[in-house]
Amino acid sequence: MVDLLRSTADACEAEADARHEIKWSQSEEDITLRVLVDTETKKEDVKFKVLRDTLSVSIRGEEICDAQLVREVDPEESSWVLDNEGGQRLMIITLQKVRPKSALKSARQWPCLWKADA
Repeated sequence: MVDLLRSTADACEAEADARHEIKWSQSEEDITLRVLVDTETKKEDVKFKVLRDTLSVSIRGEEICDAQLVREVDPEESSWVLDNEGGQRLMIITLQKVRPKSALKSARQWPCLWKADA
């Protein structure tokens, strides 16, 4: 199951500037985005806005993403942190999925991240 999630995430990897590579994965409950950022990035440098169907992120005025999501998330339960891993600085974004009315497990899996890629 993990391989299926990984291949789906890889197939729909977000468009981004090479300096801000975005990788994403998902569980049944949430979406996790990992954005490679400059090692000097501080929380004050980040502008983060999440709406039910849109994610907008910029760092030091440079747009990282500003796009419509393929499905809805709960903005109140979504968050981000800056972290260091393996000598790299990452912005880790967690978007809480809105549960679909369908009880089908497959309905909870996103086919891709951005609506433009669906």
